[in-house]
Amino acid sequence: MDDGGSPPAGLSVFACTTRPAPLVFTMRDLMGGDADFGDIFERAMGDPLDGAVAGPAPVTPDGRFELQSPLQSVWLGVAGAPVFPQVPCPVPAGSTAEVQLVLERGGSLAGLVLGPDGQPVAGAEVTAATPFDPYGVLDRSARMAGLGSRRTDEQGRFEFPQVPVGLGLQVQARDAPGDDATRRQPASSDVAPLTAGEARAIELLLQPAGRVGGVVV
Repeated sequence: MDDGGSPPAGLSVFACTTRPAPLVFTMRDLMGGDADFGDIFERAMGDPLDGAVAGPAPVTPDGRFELQSPLQSVWLGVAGAPVFPQVPCPVPAGSTAEVQLVLERGGSLAGLVLGPDGQPVAGAEVTAATPFDPYGVLDRSARMAGLGSRRTDEQGRFEFPQVPVGLGLQVQARDAPGDDATRRQPASSDVAPLTAGEARAIELLLQPAGRVGGVVV
């Protein structure tokens, strides 16, 4: 752990062919031309696990793990607790070397998406990311984050289990692609920065979509 503590109980490590969420980066990363950040804004609002996944492998109380992956070059991620690698950890294809994951403590964000009638909305798409600040280009060290997307379950619930602390987020919910006749207006909520270990809950309310009709002459 970055604070010298022990890894949380129940932690596991997995390998993924794309960098898993949370994506934490700075304006310096974006402006530096790093290929990994070339499509960062699109990736930040997409599926956090949109690549092939191998594992997970359990982490022992002393922090050790062993993961055998049939995949090519991969990124390592962790699951089972509100922690995440402090720096990205790519592993080259065919590597057998021992790697060290320094984990950063985060929080977790859960929520409920409701329709205009107050009923839970299943299958809604929820995204979370640091709001874009055009003045951020003046501070190349400012941290930003993208948590990817989640789909609500049958009870309209979602969770982002690994949220970096100290960063405000904008969480958005929208209907899943489908019949436009039943589509509702997206909902958005600004979330104040979380602290380490904090578990926060929010609600998002989808509103009826308006309609415009007319005649083209």
